[in-house]
Amino acid sequence: MSKKIIILCCGLPGCGKTSFCQKLSICMGSIPVISTDIIKAIYEGNNEPILKYVSHSAWKYFGECTVDNVLKGYSLFSKSLFAHSLEVAKKMLNSFDLLLLEGMAVTPKCVDEVSKIAIPMLIYMKSNNVQESYKHKLQFRADKTNHWKERANIMTILKNQIETELNIYKPDFEINSIQDSDNKQVQIINKVNSIYNNNNFVYD
Repeated sequence: MSKKIIILCCGLPGCGKTSFCQKLSICMGSIPVISTDIIKAIYEGNNEPILKYVSHSAWKYFGECTVDNVLKGYSLFSKSLFAHSLEVAKKMLNSFDLLLLEGMAVTPKCVDEVSKIAIPMLIYMKSNNVQESYKHKLQFRADKTNHWKERANIMTILKNQIETELNIYKPDFEINSIQDSDNKQVQIINKVNSIYNNNNFVYD
């Protein structure tokens, strides 16, 4: 019997999830990182129309860009993509005891599914200024024709939804800025070590 832990990292696009998880992975001995963006690239051609979109464009699956459709699109997108990601995680747990899972398909309520197969640890990467964060991200993209104002409004809707879920699924760690990440990284490593030293947390 061995202890299995899946660290879930959620937050809006551009908030630093991928960079943080890659750095955390290296600091913890190069543990595997499952990116839902990579899983999407694998499965988007498998006759799942919702996976042809991204988190902030999935509303198109339902028609007009309304608040209701933004939320329905994101819900269907994240549910479908996370299901595939979790299947990958299940297989990897046969070889690894600790995994990182990050991306827009990771939502706070994913804790419920993960808890069936491992000890979940939830990290929320907070975006304090959605519009500025999105504009900054676009500076590094080849395609600068994106309508950031429209997307920033959609991101605000998604941010509110994520934070509503966080009222139910309390994050183990909330990272408010890049400067905050180094301190939280040490705390996360310490918590993982404490779980491994606690015999109450054991999974088959």
